[in-house]
Amino acid sequence: MFVALTLYRTYEDPEDDVDLIAPRVPKRPTVERGARRGRATVRCPRGCRYRIRIFEPPRRGRGVLGRSLPVRAATAAAAAPQAGVAAAALATRSGRLPAGRASRTVAVTIPAAKRAALVEAGAAVISVELDPPRGRTARATFVAPVAG
Repeated sequence: MFVALTLYRTYEDPEDDVDLIAPRVPKRPTVERGARRGRATVRCPRGCRYRIRIFEPPRRGRGVLGRSLPVRAATAAAAAPQAGVAAAALATRSGRLPAGRASRTVAVTIPAAKRAALVEAGAAVISVELDPPRGRTARATFVAPVAG
């Protein structure tokens, strides 16, 4: 008895030489001037669900964003007594990305009442999650500068 085995090659990014079947989280998300919107460019070749969240940066050292997403503040100050307290998201958006090789931009609008705090802090923490239909969820958290 003879069994034929066919192998299929997945496409790769020629620049990074990384397999793109899994979603790729952004390298540098941005916040618009005046903290109007937070944006991230992502790739999700087989389509996926996304969630982008904006947080105020932790104060006095260390803080926790949402669930178990530790982020170190820009200043290396000593940890505050409230360092383990979870921060509430200032803005959240979720949805679905269609399948495709092209990069897509996901954005979340920051409410006007929350913008002043981000401009005063000079930075925002952006958390991006990409959840494909099969496979592992890709998560990344970044600190992005905010200009007034």
